[in-house]
Amino acid sequence: MAQAGREPATAYLMQSPLQVTIMTLLVETVGQPPRERWRLFDEYYRIIVRRERERAIPAADLLNAHEADIDVIHQRVGLRLQKQGASTGGTDALLTREEFAALVIDRLEQQGHDGAERERLTGAIITASLERLVFLVSPRDGGIGFEIRSLQEFMAARYLLNGSDEQVRRRLRAIAPLPYWRNVFLFAAGRCFHDREHLRDSIYALCCELNEGTGLNHALLTGSQLALDILEDGAVARQPAQLRLFTRLALRLTELPPGEEQSRLARQYRPEVDSVFQEMLGRALADSSPSRRLGAWRTLLPLVDDSVASAKTLAQANWQRSPEEVTDIVKAIIGQSLGGWVIVRWSQVVYDVQPDIAIFLIRNAAISNRAKPTEESEVWAINQLLEFGKFYSVQASSEHVNVLIKNIPGAPHWGLVSAFPRERVAIPEAPASAQSNWRWICLIAVFLNQPSISALAELLGNLPYGSYSNHFGAEVLEYAPWPVGACVVMIRQGYDRERLADLVLAGELGTPEDWRCAEQRWVS
Repeated sequence: MAQAGREPATAYLMQSPLQVTIMTLLVETVGQPPRERWRLFDEYYRIIVRRERERAIPAADLLNAHEADIDVIHQRVGLRLQKQGASTGGTDALLTREEFAALVIDRLEQQGHDGAERERLTGAIITASLERLVFLVSPRDGGIGFEIRSLQEFMAARYLLNGSDEQVRRRLRAIAPLPYWRNVFLFAAGRCFHDREHLRDSIYALCCELNEGTGLNHALLTGSQLALDILEDGAVARQPAQLRLFTRLALRLTELPPGEEQSRLARQYRPEVDSVFQEMLGRALADSSPSRRLGAWRTLLPLVDDSVASAKTLAQANWQRSPEEVTDIVKAIIGQSLGGWVIVRWSQVVYDVQPDIAIFLIRNAAISNRAKPTEESEVWAINQLLEFGKFYSVQASSEHVNVLIKNIPGAPHWGLVSAFPRERVAIPEAPASAQSNWRWICLIAVFLNQPSISALAELLGNLPYGSYSNHFGAEVLEYAPWPVGACVVMIRQGYDRERLADLVLAGELGTPEDWRCAEQRWVS
């Protein structure tokens, strides 16, 4: 199990409690677990059937005598419930006892059972299913179905693969673009890649067809979405030619606006498809429109962070130096882990971007644990961004003072940023060319390390013109220590800034000791 959890192909198959249970059983029974989801469920089903045949229960006799019938009944129930759920939008569809009986009778009649024998078998199968018959159960109110939807989807897929190749192709074409049927399609495709290889080309052609045209499937690149799902399922992991085909098709998802699909693409990288990644990402990054390159960056940068040599070469050759484009790239990869490579290059232009935008990105970026300097020139850049992030996170959370008005029922609480942080705040060193708003933020760090009336007066004197009435002013109020925030509020309400700075220097707004005493009163 530990080895299965370490290998990407099998780790992906352990994302739900059911699949972990299946994997555990298969490891105990057959040793090496399968890497494809179809085989995982198929072998699990066979093991459960064999175990129930060997148990001293009524269902054992049924399975030994009528295993083929019970297998087909599982498939038909799976398909019926899948259709029922698709029409209602539900996820827990069940057949009534009467519906299940009709389905059982239909199967038995097809096999030539009639009269008393048919009635006896029907009753025995229903009775067994009300307790448990392999995967069929009765979870509530006499209804019959599958305890877990994945088992229903697996059985529906098995049913769809019955019949001629042309029938199978038509069925797969009908369900391929439908989200509700996605897992059924993937189970069916998994079997085609496993033991119906002559249908592999049909699966690929279907994915390509879905990408063509002018409708919604073309706009969403539904075929490429399917290709990515097939890669994640492990269906082509051991078939190099198919792996390259479906990887190339899936990488068209970099043409879409930035989204989770591109992060998933990065996780499908392996050395066997390095040339495909280089070709497709290189083509996407050569697009003349900066906005259409963002999806490719979202796939490429995690690979750079993973030290994929070809990815780093590609990134270096295509990196943009415009502050606007760099900022757009960072926005596009929010939600991913930012590594040292992109942090260094972002830091080279960050001071040319409005602070409220940069601060938002810093607050929402996940700095990778692997973002460590590899050379002297990177130390400053990484530390700058990390310290800005630390500065804002400290001020936004751990250093708040909660204020409560006593003796007033329902009085609100206020959270004010303390003027006396428990940790020393590193002072960012914005370059001389930086916007004035950035330099003002650096002065806040100076104030926090040594609060004084002169530091507060200097902050007021250097407050960028107009910043107290725009979005930057809102950022100040959220993150500035409360003496600074109070002054900004007064200025926003029309108080003369220079007059207020004179009052601060005169001690009319208190001293650091007064501020500390006020905080102590509020806390107590």
